[in-house]
Amino acid sequence: LEDGESLDCIVYATFDFNVKSYIALVPEDDMEEEEGLLLYEYEELDDDEIDLKLIDEEDFDSVADEFERQFPIEEE
Repeated sequence: LEDGESLDCIVYATFDFNVKSYIALVPEDDMEEEEGLLLYEYEELDDDEIDLKLIDEEDFDSVADEFERQFPIEEE
């Protein structure tokens, strides 16, 4: 997280947008709540590890819109 803390998450989805790779994560404690989704840019490293990067503020809205387009959340 931004404050240096760690959080156990489950991968909800990965997607590419504007030649970058993004990942949507759900904290394990919030599995039932779509509001708990965390979006990051990511890069695959060696040894099956990934590096998460914060999405630039000016890009975040367009990335979030693309996520919603590719993975529409059904309302009950």
